[in-house]
Amino acid sequence: MNYEYRNQVRFRDTDGYGIVHHSNYFCYFEEARMAFSRNILGFSGNMLNGRALKFPVIEATCKYRQAVQYNFEETLIQLEFSIINNCKVRFTYKMKSASGKVIATGETIHAMVDDQEQLLLSVPKWIMERIEAYERGEIGEKMFSTFK
Repeated sequence: MNYEYRNQVRFRDTDGYGIVHHSNYFCYFEEARMAFSRNILGFSGNMLNGRALKFPVIEATCKYRQAVQYNFEETLIQLEFSIINNCKVRFTYKMKSASGKVIATGETIHAMVDDQEQLLLSVPKWIMERIEAYERGEIGEKMFSTFK
């Protein structure tokens, strides 16, 4: 399942060389992931669909393709959500400039745990229902990108 998130590079994100510090790409990925969680999965605070459910990051990678300097251009993060197995989900990210150049790619893998910190043994039915509703166009933001 695919989702798009627009991001504005902030001056505070840059390092002494005037480019975005490498650690901030994970922050951008998290912003996209949280927008997806709110808009598609129905995440509100620490609750999903009225139930406490957590997605702790258990693995994170990023490949840097092009340095990004502070400017007033938006970037686009294309996010793909997939279920790995009954207790893990994957988010993959592709960050692009307004001209369509790939800036960075990344991936985070998350466990699914309940409010008692217990690993889930199956994907909750309501998550599958939300994903299916999004794919049918019934919920969530629909973003039509001017990015290439």
